[in-house]
Order: sequence, then C-alpha cells, then structure tokens
Amino acid sequence: MDSFIVKAARLSIMAALIIVYPALSIGGDGVILQGGDTFEDACVINWLPFIDSGTTVGYNLDYENDCGDSLLNGPDVCYSFTPVVDMMLDFSLCGSSLNTQIYIYENYYPNLFACNDDSDSCSTGSTRSFIGDLVLYEDSAYYIVVNGRDGSEGDYVLEVDFGRGQCGYTVGDVNGSQSANGLDVTYGVHYFTGFGPPPHDCDCPCPPHYDFHYKTGDVNGSCSYNGVDITYMVAYFRGTNPALQPCPACPPLGWSPE
Repeated sequence: MDSFIVKAARLSIMAALIIVYPALSIGGDGVILQGGDTFEDACVINWLPFIDSGTTVGYNLDYENDCGDSLLNGPDVCYSFTPVVDMMLDFSLCGSSLNTQIYIYENYYPNLFACNDDSDSCSTGSTRSFIGDLVLYEDSAYYIVVNGRDGSEGDYVLEVDFGRGQCGYTVGDVNGSQSANGLDVTYGVHYFTGFGPPPHDCDCPCPPHYDFHYKTGDVNGSCSYNGVDITYMVAYFRGTNPALQPCPACPPLGWSPE
C-alpha cells in the first residue's frame, strides 16, 4: 500500500492542474458526444477542479434509478473518479440547460452512493442538481451519472471541485497569525519537542478518522501533522518544494490549486 507521502505527492501533481476534459465518443446516430455511455467507457476525471460540458442527446439510458421520488430518467452519460486519499468534493450540474439528475455509484451499479434531483444550492427553486461536501474514500471507484428528469435530454455542464463546507484557515498557519512563514516552522518545532502549545486549528467537517489531525499544520497533503510537514515547509521557503498542500479531504474555504 502506498504511504501517505507517496499519495500526497500523487495528489499534489493531480491538484496542481486545471483542465477542461472533452472526451469524445460517437453515438448510435453518428452524433459526436462528450463523456461516456457506460461505466466501461466513462470519461475519467484525472484533475481537480474539473469542468466538462456536453449533451445527453444520442445517449442510451443505461443506469435507471430514482432519488427517492420514483423519477423517470432520461438518457445518461458517465464519468469516473478514483481518489488516492479520502476527499470531500462538490458535484454541480447548476450550469446545465436541462432539468437534471445526478447519481454517484461506488464501485458498481446499482450500489448507489449519493444522488440529487433539484438543489437550492444552484438557486432557489432550481431544477438543476448539486451534491455538496461528499466524502469519497481512498481507492474506491466512483461513477458519476448525469441524466434528465422525466426523460428530458439536452446540454449539461458538470463541475467537480473541492468541498465548499470547509472552515477558513491558511495552510501552514500553525501560530494563528493568518499567514504562513518561518515563525510557523519555529512554532511547530517547539510543539513537537514538547515546549509549545499545539497548532491553532478550526472545526472542519472532515471525514471522522481525520478529526485528530491539525489541519493548519498539514502542508504536504498527507492528512496528518508531523515532522515531515516541518521539513516540507522549510524546503518550501527555500524554494525547493511546490506549493503548500492541505489535506484534500478538508481544504480551507475558497482554496484552489496554485
């Protein structure tokens, strides 16, 4: 099994890029489509934040389900994502033109993990779909299925980003000064040598097994705070390490990759 450090390095590379990912396939009527028709040819989400636009016109209805209301599904398109660590993400269809539904399956169909029909997170009374602060678990495969309510079909916009429901903090700010600098390194050393108080922290809705770690001090994305973070931070200030990276399961409010 990969170590936290290896996983964090993989995630840092993944999170450092922003990409619009148009994966094209051909429908039965010869229409060029975005995304995949089934889990087997799903459009793979390799980068975060992720945005893709496409159409459900010309697709098949492969994964029929309901979201607590016995809804009639329209044709569906499929995306897949496999997190390398536990992550908290938002899934939005707010920019779509059709009356949407979104279903997320874990590993296989019909193992429904989450779904949404209408969400006020898009706008009050919206018929578009949004799932917020959803915790996805390490090395599970997730299939995101986009379709329309009552058989509708049309253009959609899928956005996947880090969760909105985070607390506001500065990555690396262990002394509560609202910035990350050399004083935070000193503060962390004092803490680990038993001569200083623990890092300042905030109440963040992380997955339960991450509640113990100090989110402000985690600068290498490992979802823990230890001496490796001190070493990473020193190298960052020397210009030999990339940007400070929060735990991907609990990034600060408004955070995005540099």
